[in-house]
Amino acid sequence: MLGAIGQGLSGLASGIEGRRGRAEKKAEGEQQDRLLKLWEKYGLGEMPDLGAIASGDGGTGDDAARRSGPSGTPDAGSPWIRYSNARATRSRPISADLASNLSYLKDMGLTAEVFSGGQPGIEEGGARVGSTRHDHGGAADVFLYRGDERLDWANPEHQPIFAEVVRRGKQAGITGWGAGPGYMQPGSMHVGYGAPAVWGAEGRSANAPQWLVDAYNAPPAERLMAMGAVPVRRGGR
Repeated sequence: MLGAIGQGLSGLASGIEGRRGRAEKKAEGEQQDRLLKLWEKYGLGEMPDLGAIASGDGGTGDDAARRSGPSGTPDAGSPWIRYSNARATRSRPISADLASNLSYLKDMGLTAEVFSGGQPGIEEGGARVGSTRHDHGGAADVFLYRGDERLDWANPEHQPIFAEVVRRGKQAGITGWGAGPGYMQPGSMHVGYGAPAVWGAEGRSANAPQWLVDAYNAPPAERLMAMGAVPVRRGGR
């Protein structure tokens, strides 16, 4: 059965690219609904944004892409955010609250490239996929860049940066994080609101990589300093 689901997802993803007539979109939506029910029935977690995969907005993970720098359209009000989700199912921007709560990325010298962003709520109708976490821009699937370099949590030198992003994000009120091998694209990460949780492959908490679990459960910096785990810089410099 799971193999049939995988074939269905692959077929649907390849058929999303381009604009189609209203009847075709309706049929596609019905097929997507059926696949979503199967996805949830077998406990496979958060369903991926097939539009982002089909259009290539989900990234390839190849070396050329990693060297090319962030693409897409910058957010004028939040320069630490860029968008490359125009052809994705979740093609809307993230909420102002989420963009604001990610503003610490600027202090870290990072940019988040959103390849799957917001979507209409269930009550609104329109193209959507997966759970409600992405509704009204409450979550995003992103790549992180430092200058022109795309970061990857599989790189031991980059992993502490991802961990710090998660730690600071949780302090800022961001409650949902997903990353790791077998989840979306290599080096990508889900970030947003919703029920507090971390997860990895198949959207399951049990598959969350250890660095993500540790970062999410890390105490705030103030507590670390009080415990003597972080040196306190004195003298105002």
